[in-house]
Amino acid sequence: MENAKRPLSQQRGVTRWKAWKAFQHDVGLLESWSGALELSLRGPSCGSPGSSFYTNLGYFLRHRSVPLGADEAQRALYESLVARLGAPPVLPAAASAG
Repeated sequence: MENAKRPLSQQRGVTRWKAWKAFQHDVGLLESWSGALELSLRGPSCGSPGSSFYTNLGYFLRHRSVPLGADEAQRALYESLVARLGAPPVLPAAASAG
């Protein structure tokens, strides 16, 4: 089976890196889990560079578990959020839908 991920061009890689740095900055400013949920919902459209950071954050919030696609840097970011804000709350069904 071929690798489902498409190779990154240099430009796409740079764009993704910039998206990661912006996401990292925004996560660093979070003061609440509701702010984290808002951040996860305002990410770039699916398929855009960096969109996986936001969808992975949303997964983490809904399931209180690190998504399989998260890399070590994302894991560290989630751990820092938990250290600062405590355990994420259990979201009501309406907030976790979508």
